[in-house]
Amino acid sequence: MGLKSFEFVVKGTVQGVNFRSWTVKQASQMGITGYVTNDSTGHVSGVAEGEGEALDKFAKVLQKGPSAADVADVVINKEEDISSKKYSSFDVEH
Repeated sequence: MGLKSFEFVVKGTVQGVNFRSWTVKQASQMGITGYVTNDSTGHVSGVAEGEGEALDKFAKVLQKGPSAADVADVVINKEEDISSKKYSSFDVEH
């Protein structure tokens, strides 16, 4: 599998439970770059890019979240093949 990217939105009890910092740790361990942020609707959203297999695993991990979170749904949008990474690391965006 080659490089891919997608946007994600995680719904449920995901703000105020260290979801963003947990996501950074998970993504970094998988070699995924991009960002995660709290959005104005109470969800956590972001962009992830990396090897296709790693992104599939990352999407599954997002469905679990940290222990204090209660993930109701994970929506993956704009999934596409990319030729190179736009981001050099995975960070919390404010």
